[in-house]
This record gives sequence, structure tokens and C-alpha cells, in this order.
Amino acid sequence: MQFHLPEIGSWGEEKYHLVRNYAQIFAMSMKEKWQCRVYIDLFAGAGRARIKGSEKIVDGSPLIALGIENPFDRYIFCEKNSTNIDALSKRVKARYPGLDTHFVHGDANDSVNEILSLIPQYSSTFKVLGFCFVDPFKIDNLKFETLHRLSSKYMDFLV
Repeated sequence: MQFHLPEIGSWGEEKYHLVRNYAQIFAMSMKEKWQCRVYIDLFAGAGRARIKGSEKIVDGSPLIALGIENPFDRYIFCEKNSTNIDALSKRVKARYPGLDTHFVHGDANDSVNEILSLIPQYSSTFKVLGFCFVDPFKIDNLKFETLHRLSSKYMDFLV
């Protein structure tokens, strides 16, 4: 089955290596301290990409986060491009059908209310911590207000 494969620069491999390490450290170190850990990807893409100028295909941040050793309890993927979100949704459902995944089709800046509504409610008996990966194609695609609103929850950011 062939799904959409956007192209990324060669630096993407190193970036995804760092995302994998950070997500794994975060998920492992927080699993005994929080009842619910939520992974949020504001610019999720298609889930896989081809390295520009080569035939090499790599997993993107969503599939990396889904595949770590100590999985998060919930995943929220936001993507504006309909071709990308469709490919991502199909890839995730095929590879990780049992995980709690949610897909938000739209601009991350305009979808903050929907994203926030998908984060379980924090209480004194149910502690929820978010890890939000923010990697826009260009910085103009991200409004500071988006991060500010998401930070109303217990949230760590990797920008």
C-alpha cells in the first residue's frame, strides 16, 4: 500500500533521532509520576518522508513517538494538509491500531480549542502531563498565542 511521502532535507534524520531520544526519555521518566501522558504533534505531516535527493524513507515524528519503548497514553496529531493527515491516519491505524490516537485536520493555530478538548482533564487524583512537539515548516506558521494557550495545561514543549 502506497501513501503520500513528502520530501524533507537531509537534516531531518538527525532531527528525528533527537525527537526519538527526547520522547523516550520523557515518556520513561514520567510514567510513574503521571497517570496520563499525552503526546501532541502540532505539525504532524504524513508520518513518513523521503530524504531529498535520495531513495531513503524515514519515519516522521508521529510514528517515532508511537514506536517508543514506553508509549504515551494518548496521541494527538494536528496537520493542516489533507493529503498528509490522510496518509498519517492510515499509517497509524495500520501499524498501531490499539493505541489511543486522535487526528485534528486543520491549522494548529486555529485548532487549539479542539486540541485542548482532546487532552484528558487533570485532577488531584488523575494527573495529566503533555509533551508537545512543535516543528513548523517555517516559523511564520506558528503563533506564540498557540503555545501560550496550550501551556494552560501541564505541558512540556520541544520546539
